[in-house]
Amino acid sequence: MYLTARLIALSIYCAVLVGFCISLSKVRYTRFQLLLYALVLASMGYFYVPESGSDLSRIVLMLPGYARLSLPEILLTIKHIGTPVAVLYYHYVGMLNNSAHWLPAINAFITFSICFVILYRSSKKYELSNSLLALILFFFMSRGLLMMTIANIRTMLALSILGYCIYQEIIEEKSLFRYIPLLIIAPLIHTAAMANLIIYLLFYLVYGFKSRKMFSNLLQSVCFIIIGSIGGMFYIQSAFLKGGNYIASRVEGTGFFYIWELIFSVLVLLFTLGLIITFLSSKKPSFVSKVATSRKLVYFLLYLTSLNILMFFFEFNIGYRTSWLVTILDMPLLAMLLSKNVFARRQFVLIKYAVFAFSSILLVCVCARGDLCSLKFF
Repeated sequence: MYLTARLIALSIYCAVLVGFCISLSKVRYTRFQLLLYALVLASMGYFYVPESGSDLSRIVLMLPGYARLSLPEILLTIKHIGTPVAVLYYHYVGMLNNSAHWLPAINAFITFSICFVILYRSSKKYELSNSLLALILFFFMSRGLLMMTIANIRTMLALSILGYCIYQEIIEEKSLFRYIPLLIIAPLIHTAAMANLIIYLLFYLVYGFKSRKMFSNLLQSVCFIIIGSIGGMFYIQSAFLKGGNYIASRVEGTGFFYIWELIFSVLVLLFTLGLIITFLSSKKPSFVSKVATSRKLVYFLLYLTSLNILMFFFEFNIGYRTSWLVTILDMPLLAMLLSKNVFARRQFVLIKYAVFAFSSILLVCVCARGDLCSLKFF
């Protein structure tokens, strides 16, 4: 019965994914299709039955307590916790009837809607065909991040918000000042976003010295440092303390570790590095302006992916969660690489088939041995 429930759930997941990819490659209104897919994923979250020891099972037990908190109790709680937005999130979702089902459903809808906005805007930015958009969606969903979204709850939500801000700054060339509210919210949902925000701000500062916006980038970086020092030092310290606890657990041998997810994460990171190296070593000089400005994304992902691989030598959880952000940012990376005038025709075709083959193999492996294999609806 246990195996049957998982096989049915995985079959539904794969069938829905393939069905939407085929539909996206043929329909005209891709934005509506992506919204519909986010709703379907949310429905999977609603009917998901968590394992007894999973994060979601523990959170569900605490939801009634969060819902009963009065305003003074909420204010007192968020003063002494490193992720206060998560408290507010659980409080308001916990007030819903059947909140144990609504929490993963709402979380899946918000998280994947943000990710699909990145995908949709990337495809429009680089003028991709619908079939290429569907291919990138297939790559993204083959990683099995649905389970991290409906079972882990906070991490994917926080990283999707951070990924959206990074996308807007790098690809759309918007000022980070416009996204200060989101850049504050994301780390206060989960400390993984805090660590990755610091990583990004360091890159933002260093890369700014090489750009024509050096003064603007320096000024913004100083402002972020001041804001963090004045109002966020407690939360920054909480994030470092959490990271220290992860490392201590690893040394003691009591931390979470799953060899198959390590393998899948590293494979995605190596595939990302392969795409980046292919782009940087390309001898074709005809880069259109849209692609030339997106070199910043390539350099950031090179920096983040290299750091991510190093993280695994110190602690699994930190590297594991950071790899989810890499997967999110792989969507605009692939959109750029598959756009016109980046590669010669033959190289373009090879990359397209490589993405499809890698995604197909990864999906099968994730369904067999990854976190996704614990998906079940009854």
